[in-house]
Amino acid sequence: MSEGLSTTLIKATRIREYVAGHPGCALKDVAKELGLNKTTAYRLLKTLVKLKWLAKQGSCYYLRAQQRKHQFQPVGWLANQVVQPLVDARHLTAFLGMQYDGTLVISQVFASTDRLSDFALLGERQCTW
Repeated sequence: MSEGLSTTLIKATRIREYVAGHPGCALKDVAKELGLNKTTAYRLLKTLVKLKWLAKQGSCYYLRAQQRKHQFQPVGWLANQVVQPLVDARHLTAFLGMQYDGTLVISQVFASTDRLSDFALLGERQCTW
């Protein structure tokens, strides 16, 4: 297989390709699937992260672009200052969300005090326009 090539570089390339196809994989997954001992896999993963070819969040590894795709920015305090007065004035409920993998994920709910029962809608599939 090596034919005078660097086996370390070949292993690192295989790890990068595996992580690309399995975003969020852990060290044990990489080692098992590629037939590497955990020490070798750990050192190569650590090097790939240091070189910024991979990113690590907790115990999960991603390609740099995939890692950014899975990060979310919070709506923040400004949404509360803007949305809550409208909700209170109109006696409605506002659901703020973001799209993730083709699904709308509700990240914040604003309800007027007379519509608290709208919280029961969370977890149910709702009609979208």
